[in-house]
Formats: sequence, structure tokens, C-alpha cells
Amino acid sequence: MISKLMKNYAVSEQGAKDMVKSVCITVLVDIALMIPTGLLYILAKDIINEEPFAHVSWLIAGSILTLILLGALNYLQYNATFFAMYKESGNKRISLAETLRKMPLSFFDKRDSADLTTVILGDVAALEHAYSHQFAQFYGAIFSTILIAVGLFFFQWKLALAALWMLPISVLIVFGSKGIQVRSGKNLTEKKDGDCRWNTGIH
Repeated sequence: MISKLMKNYAVSEQGAKDMVKSVCITVLVDIALMIPTGLLYILAKDIINEEPFAHVSWLIAGSILTLILLGALNYLQYNATFFAMYKESGNKRISLAETLRKMPLSFFDKRDSADLTTVILGDVAALEHAYSHQFAQFYGAIFSTILIAVGLFFFQWKLALAALWMLPISVLIVFGSKGIQVRSGKNLTEKKDGDCRWNTGIH
């Protein structure tokens, strides 16, 4: 799996390991966010049974422990998702700079240096944003949703159906609109490339 991540996302071995770590921690954060929902469910059940203080000590203790747990997990997630990925992005920039340093001068004579720099830095910035803001959140949401859905069906299947009926529809919409998203992204990229060539005088 590490080698596949290295190939698909153009990261180092340590970067791939950090990506796996960030996904795992994100899954834990998403699951931990279900604890307040469980405490609220217990409170609502006690209110319906006209016993609002039946589990008040458990609810207070659970709330305090939940705050501590969420704080610790979010701290770990921030370090694993942002610090680690920004470090990987920094290493990638250094690697690109070393590669360009070894290129012959004739390579730069045939290309506009400003255009080349803009393209390279733009690509690295896009990868950096994807690594830190999208990758862990996307895969973490998938895995945590599956685990939470399974748990809900064991806990209360009617509640699970009411909460999760829209998921298959959302997946169909995302995959059904894939072609439109790809075409829109391609048109936007071509427009940006055209503007860049016009501004730098390259035709």
C-alpha cells in the first residue's frame, strides 16, 4: 500500500506513511464525534421517560472525558495532517530545486523562467493543499462512515435508515457528475494556461 501511495500521489516513503497515519487519526476523530450524539440520545431517552436526572452523573463525566478525548485527537490530527504534509511539501520543493539545479542552461534558454516557476510552484501548492486538506478528510470520512453505519444498524436499525438513506444517492450524484467535473476542471486549467502564456508573452 505504501508503494502504491508513493506512485499515485508522488510522495516519499515517509510521506506515504504520514498519509496513512493521518487517515487513521481522522477516522478516530470522526468516530469520537459520535460520542456526544450518544450522550444526547441517553439524555433524550431519560427526558422522554420523565427521568431527566437518571444518568446525570454519567452524562457529566462522559462530557468531560469527551472534551479531553476530542482535544487530544484533534491535536494529533493537526500534527499528522498539516505539519507532516507541509514537511513533505517542503521536501518536494527542495527535490525540485535540486533537479532544476542539475539541468543544463540550454533547457532554460528555450523556456520562460517566470512561466516555468509559476507552473512548478502552482503544481506543488495544489498537491500541498490536497495532501493537507482533502486526502485524510476524504478517506477518513469514507472509513468512519462505514464503521459508524455498521454500529448504528446494530444499535437501532430504524435510526440508521433514517440517518443514512441519503448516502447512496450522494454517491450516485458524485460519480454521475464525474464527467462534468472533469470537463470543468480541464476547461479551467486551459483558461489559466492561456492567461499565463498571454501575460508572459509566450504564444
